[in-house]
Amino acid sequence: MKKFYLLSIIVTCNIIANAQPAIDTFLQNYMFTHHIPGMSACIIKNGKVAWAKAYGLADIANNKPVTTNTIFMIESVSKTITADALMNVWENGTFNLNDSINSVLPWNVHNPWFPNVPITFSQLLTHTSSIRDSWHLYNYQVLGDSPYSQYNA
Repeated sequence: MKKFYLLSIIVTCNIIANAQPAIDTFLQNYMFTHHIPGMSACIIKNGKVAWAKAYGLADIANNKPVTTNTIFMIESVSKTITADALMNVWENGTFNLNDSINSVLPWNVHNPWFPNVPITFSQLLTHTSSIRDSWHLYNYQVLGDSPYSQYNA
């Protein structure tokens, strides 16, 4: 059985109401080009959902459509949201991009192969911190933090 991954796009921008046909066309073309079976999208304006729509199928085998309430595995979407939030705090002058992340965390993070080299915000944002994903340890049925270290997996 083939696994299909659903894509959830969150667009944060200001648009006018009559742009919806252009958004529909763009997203449907994107889905077709990239073989995406289903997605949901929304536009956040002034901290509120200004527009939301669902496209395609959540379950191909059962012909079940995506809705605006369909739950997606977050996957890499969190990277965009986290980077946006981090850059908002950076714009306020709270930290410099080359500061150690340990200056703000309630615990210390270090690379066991380079324990004296700090991991910086810039490294996190550019995926050069040496922290690696341990996909074989992820269990999407279990809620909460992983009991495994990001380095020793």
